[in-house]
Amino acid sequence: MVPPVASIVSNDIKAAASGHSRGLPPLPVAHIGYAMSVPPRADTVQSASNFWGEVFRARIAEFGDSASTDVLDAEIASINEMRQKLNARRNSRALISCLPAEVMLLIFGHLRDTSPIYLQPSIAHLGWVTVTHVSQDWRQLCLGDPSLWAKIESRLPDKWLQLFLIRSGTMSLSLTRQHGYYSTTVQEFDVLHDYHSRIQKLVLTVAPSSEQINRLISGFDRQFPMLNSLKLSRRIRFESLTLRQSMELPDDFLVDLDTYPELHSLSLEDFIIPWTSQLFARLTHLEISLHGTPINTEAGYTQTDFINCL
Repeated sequence: MVPPVASIVSNDIKAAASGHSRGLPPLPVAHIGYAMSVPPRADTVQSASNFWGEVFRARIAEFGDSASTDVLDAEIASINEMRQKLNARRNSRALISCLPAEVMLLIFGHLRDTSPIYLQPSIAHLGWVTVTHVSQDWRQLCLGDPSLWAKIESRLPDKWLQLFLIRSGTMSLSLTRQHGYYSTTVQEFDVLHDYHSRIQKLVLTVAPSSEQINRLISGFDRQFPMLNSLKLSRRIRFESLTLRQSMELPDDFLVDLDTYPELHSLSLEDFIIPWTSQLFARLTHLEISLHGTPINTEAGYTQTDFINCL
């Protein structure tokens, strides 16, 4: 089976962003695509060296050995600015720069879905965001497309989470978060409050504490007009499956269908809601994973109710 073009090109982009392309030695960011062009002739290199050498010597002669650190820093900053402009022009000659912006964004979107970000104190993997460090054109292209930033994975630090939310503009959000496993400075459940009108897909994993559960429930006390897919998980780290019990959510949880008018996909792991809820009649996709037995067997939560629900 021939892989999609986007997959082939995105793999090349991954290699380029990491400094490796098709087995060649690591290349500086400014030289991405150099392997696809003809090396410069020796006389061209000599001509450039002579020209810039004369310019440099003339400039140095203007202020001599008495130049202060501030003056030298200003010169370095100016040279770096010129170098960036030359790099941009050089990158524009790379074959991949011939692709239309729309095609590049499709490739970046594929890369986002296949190379997620993983940032924790002990591990730092930028994933698809690496492409924003390859060239100024690629960076501006990514920053100009809010949809790239609208998919927010679980292991993003607070600063990155807020940055993604800002860069996503007004796009609908696909949000995956884990609560209670890592210390944070931002009250993550506040994201549900602040962005409830934009969340389209929501995956939440919470710690098995009453505080976390109560905050989860309170996070759904408002309108979610775009929410069409919801997954709730109470997965517990380092706990034996035989010791786990499913948590019953309140009778009125997700019961107001007008609050979630587009919700058609529901996945519950170690959570259950009353099987008599009207929500089930509207679902087109349902996944349930329960370990152990429910905490109690009140009406609406029995096995018979569950079978009737199905």
